[in-house]
Amino acid sequence: MERARSSADAATDRSGARQRPASHDQTRPDGDHIIAGRPTTLLASRDLAIGLVIAVVAGAVSWAIAWRQSSPLEDAAMLFRFADNIAAGHGIAWNPGEHPVDGATDLGFLFAVAGLRVLGMSAQTGAFVLDTIAFAATACLLYVFSRARRLATPWALTLVALFVLGPGLAISAAGFSAVAFAATLAGVFVLVLRMTDTSSLRHAVLVGCVGIVPGIVRPEGYLYVGILLAAALVIGVPWRRLAASAGIIVGSGLVFLAWRWHTFGYPLPNPYYKKGSGSLHSDGFASAAHFLWDVALIPVVVLVVVGPFLRPVDRRRWAAYLLAIVAMLTMWSLLSSEMNFLYRFQYPLFVVSLFMVADLLTRTRVGWVSDARRLPDARGVLCASIIVLLAASMFATRFRPVTAPEPQQAVAGILSSSGQTGLTVATTEAGYVCWQSGWRCVDLWGLTNARVAHDGFLDQAQLAALHPAVIFVHAFTSPRHRTLTTGYASSGLPGWSAMTTPVIRFAEHDGYRLVAALRASPDAGYFVYVRPGLPATAALTHAFARLRPSLQTSYGPPATDGRYHLPVEFG
Repeated sequence: MERARSSADAATDRSGARQRPASHDQTRPDGDHIIAGRPTTLLASRDLAIGLVIAVVAGAVSWAIAWRQSSPLEDAAMLFRFADNIAAGHGIAWNPGEHPVDGATDLGFLFAVAGLRVLGMSAQTGAFVLDTIAFAATACLLYVFSRARRLATPWALTLVALFVLGPGLAISAAGFSAVAFAATLAGVFVLVLRMTDTSSLRHAVLVGCVGIVPGIVRPEGYLYVGILLAAALVIGVPWRRLAASAGIIVGSGLVFLAWRWHTFGYPLPNPYYKKGSGSLHSDGFASAAHFLWDVALIPVVVLVVVGPFLRPVDRRRWAAYLLAIVAMLTMWSLLSSEMNFLYRFQYPLFVVSLFMVADLLTRTRVGWVSDARRLPDARGVLCASIIVLLAASMFATRFRPVTAPEPQQAVAGILSSSGQTGLTVATTEAGYVCWQSGWRCVDLWGLTNARVAHDGFLDQAQLAALHPAVIFVHAFTSPRHRTLTTGYASSGLPGWSAMTTPVIRFAEHDGYRLVAALRASPDAGYFVYVRPGLPATAALTHAFARLRPSLQTSYGPPATDGRYHLPVEFG
């Protein structure tokens, strides 16, 4: 009886139109290669209308939460500085007139933001516009895809609710490109899935052409697409078809790599050399594990438990999806988890897993889940309600809107209002300070500084050659300590104290004046030094001294010379 009903479903769509039945490993007269599974049916106009409504609602929710309640974080602000420089005609340069550097990583997203910047938007608004469009489009695509695969409407809406309640809104609020990047991967997955249902040369070429896009947006896009193609091979797509897709992607990737090498002097993004270094990173793997528990738990659990309910012909597909999830998680051991705010590195995996769930649910033998023509019974309504409530509770407790870093904003505000041009700020916080100040900026940590990323942190002689007028350093020490670093330094990023030690020694040795400490504590603070002897020294010192709490409030009376000092050993 079940086999008869499945055959009827495969031969007739909702409107009663006959379709060619799909069986395992068939070949059509026109050369199309049918792999297996239930074919896509025609969408009802009602489903398209609901999809558009979902897009509008998702866009409105994104505006209400991401646009109105939050501000970009540091790494996003770095990208905005690059976008401003591109729009101003300086190219992909951190400082106008300097050699190009790929410090933004998200080149495709960067150029899109710069394009909107040319049209009159601010870089921040442009990023939010792109992420909002991507967020709304992904929500719409997920629903339309689910209904096209003949998933019951309540379950399709449940998957959309899971997506909307995921970390995408908070990531958009932080100004990152992960939401737009995930949207490109969702599109590639839909095309790859189509190729697993009906493999043809035209499908393979389309997958290859569209598969280029994620790699241009972010370099790991090539890895994600490669994993999806490997999953298609496991499912049963002929290797000749996949070779056509892979040839287009690899060929374009090599051209893109050559262009990067010629333009920047290195084949990979600058942050990779800073955070990757060609070794395995346990914190990257740990971050992926935390992401699995905090974000992707529901879709991954569904993927695991749905296996016994699948038709035998779809068990290989189930295994391919699980292997793809494992590969997408473990690939992050190649990169440090530094600046992985809100799991933005792994977020595309969450989106792709929702599409995988939608596909597998339509292949189950449970009628109230996989048959779009049947209303769900009480079991389905109860399960969907529990899933949505669980996702809502996770969203409420873990992914609240972010706020911009206050110390960086305060320093950037003083520098931008100083009216000074041609001066240099050297900073460990290269986001807001560099983006909003308009000053020449030296990134001491090295995400946008090729010399630091490849050769190590700047020493005192190299710092002296830069002649910074202002030094802004987040250090794990204070004027109340006798040593350059405190025990609290171990809670920072690996190597952080190795960066700040020569900076503090240089500032104290060359007579820089410590004028402010933000978020001051006995063990750490954001410290501001001003170079003496400049025409702007007095005005800058006065402006920074007005920040509250003052140095005296935080650390008591100054030293015997009337000045505050960070501890330093001159040896």
